[in-house]
Amino acid sequence: MTIALLDLDHFKGINDIYRHATGNTLLFCVAYTTHKLIRHNNHLCRYGEEEFTMIFPGMLLMETENAINRIKDAISRISFTSEDNPVFNVTASAGVVALKNHSNSFSSLQDMLKAADQALYTATMVAFAYFYGTIRLILNN
Repeated sequence: MTIALLDLDHFKGINDIYRHATGNTLLFCVAYTTHKLIRHNNHLCRYGEEEFTMIFPGMLLMETENAINRIKDAISRISFTSEDNPVFNVTASAGVVALKNHSNSFSSLQDMLKAADQALYTATMVAFAYFYGTIRLILNN
């Protein structure tokens, strides 16, 4: 079994700029898109403001990582619009853990969620560091 936490990048900023109605529509579209891409025996639920939890029974870590990459790609291709604003896209970060692998063996679902949350935090920080690093590189040219 594997668990993934998916977080929409910069969601608070999206709510601030485009307003909550647009943010709610975005959450619905992301949930709908994600649900279409997972297997019938996988589980998807909202976990926090802009986070989603997915449980993948019987899937290996690599299979889950591949599924999450497909989901993230599909999310980034969704075009959103708001009344007075241009079309925009969103990206997502994810943390994935397996119940048992070489280095981990979790005793509870809560332990798995904590580890997935830590992996998500790391992924988010790496994505933001890369994003801001790219901007600095462009500004330095």
